[in-house]
Amino acid sequence: LHRYTQYNSRRKPELLGPETYSLQYHREWEQVVADWDRLEAEANRIAQALPEAHQSAYFQLVQFPILACANLNRLYFTVAKNRRYASQGRAEANALAQEAQALFARDSALTRDYHQLHEGKWNHLMSQTHIGYTYWQQPEAQTMPAVDHVALRDGVGMVIEGDTTAWPQSGRKPTFPVVESWADRAYYLELFSKSAEPLSFQLKADSEALSFSKTEGVVGTTERIFVQVDWDQVPEGSGTLAFTVVMGEEQVPVVVPVHKLATKPEFPAPIQGQLALEAAAYTQSVAGPGGVQFQEIPQLGRTHSAMQAMPVTASVAQPGGESPHLSYTVFLPEAGDVELHAVFSPTLNFHHTQGLRYAISIDDGPPQIINLHQDFTFQAWEEAVRTNALVGVSKHPGLTAGEHTVRYWLVDAGLALQRLALYTANPLPTYLGPPAPPKP
Repeated sequence: LHRYTQYNSRRKPELLGPETYSLQYHREWEQVVADWDRLEAEANRIAQALPEAHQSAYFQLVQFPILACANLNRLYFTVAKNRRYASQGRAEANALAQEAQALFARDSALTRDYHQLHEGKWNHLMSQTHIGYTYWQQPEAQTMPAVDHVALRDGVGMVIEGDTTAWPQSGRKPTFPVVESWADRAYYLELFSKSAEPLSFQLKADSEALSFSKTEGVVGTTERIFVQVDWDQVPEGSGTLAFTVVMGEEQVPVVVPVHKLATKPEFPAPIQGQLALEAAAYTQSVAGPGGVQFQEIPQLGRTHSAMQAMPVTASVAQPGGESPHLSYTVFLPEAGDVELHAVFSPTLNFHHTQGLRYAISIDDGPPQIINLHQDFTFQAWEEAVRTNALVGVSKHPGLTAGEHTVRYWLVDAGLALQRLALYTANPLPTYLGPPAPPKP
């Protein structure tokens, strides 16, 4: 029940769409659906363990909401993939169109099962439409999201993680994102058929530093292959590696840019210029006079939890020194400018005047006071309602490479900090922001 409400608080079901989460970056849509998959599996496991006398109550109160919302997220994920794959000429787009139709039908079947429980005891309780909203008023009927179909033709294609266009349509040499030694992650390429006819492939590395999850095989519809870098084989600094993909008569060279540090950082570092810090993953929490201290609120927030100063009426007129704050230690691989996004649970401006404020500093710099409600237009309120978040932005120019301390300072009462997102490059257009590093 906790996870269900947390996942739905990311985006209300009626506001979901194929474009809500990103297919291009951070594998965001995949991670969201994987969260629902795990929750649904757990709900079904519990259902199987319950006696018959409790089945209908459990389905009504717990299982149905999870099954329905998991199905809805899968529907929009499948539609998003269908449209992307169709634009790339993938034969698999047609199968995804059929899968989306089946998921749309399953939504109605789940609702029917709910309404038929106990001879219709809860009939019509779930009759409100929730698919196909175009503005705040509900539509008269559910509308299947539009899907695309492709004409099958000979040939294969390839797409690199983080890119939307596929070779050979892109007209440029396939190039991976920069693979960084501190990132501890593998990027993938996908080989796909345009005709659904199987075609053999091989991957040939130009260096022993590269390895693959699969070096040869047959592409049926889509084959995802992960590329790993053996950092012991790579010199320090920036450079490039390369490999060749052989598909039938085609030989396609692929470039893999790499960046290696002398030693792996002890603290979290940006990957592709993006780093998220969950609010509860602080290095140090500093309390204040009168028993003021930060407390974690589990599962409040779109990604993990939230930190809020307690008592809830606590505030600080002038942040700094030993006033209440949270510290986060980070590592910057290169010198440059930093932009910090602080993500809060949405809160109305109950002061009605200056707005609710917090402060941010890096290292010994003075705290910057940020007003979350400055220039808070009706459109900004609408966005906060849609995303279920308020975001404040601060800029910190000219930081050196190496370790730094980010401090979040209490100013006004009533703010629940969910996470900080640190950017040394332009923020990638995702809904939830970058994934947070795993706990050590």
